[in-house]
Amino acid sequence: MKDQTPQLLAVDFSAQMLEKAREKISTDHVHFVQADLTNDWTFTNGQVFDLAVFSLVLEHIEDLDTIFQKLAGCVAKGGHVYTGELHPFKQYAGSKARFENPDGS
Repeated sequence: MKDQTPQLLAVDFSAQMLEKAREKISTDHVHFVQADLTNDWTFTNGQVFDLAVFSLVLEHIEDLDTIFQKLAGCVAKGGHVYTGELHPFKQYAGSKARFENPDGS
């Protein structure tokens, strides 16, 4: 991974999920931060990123406009944003995303 990126910032709301990630990664250029994306993004430390990845998180956030405004301030011009909201194991099993309307349909 170090050949592909000199620095990686991994952010999660859950301390337990960060611990699981730390168990899988043994390199000094990955920095783990526990943070709530709905609060101020102090974890970026004013950095600008070439790539931002959201995996299984945006579906849990009601105010996406604010998230994307914050994101616009820390992704480099020409940078990329990837979102993945369908769990890979569900996808492999042939499942599709299911959405509910406010009335439950």
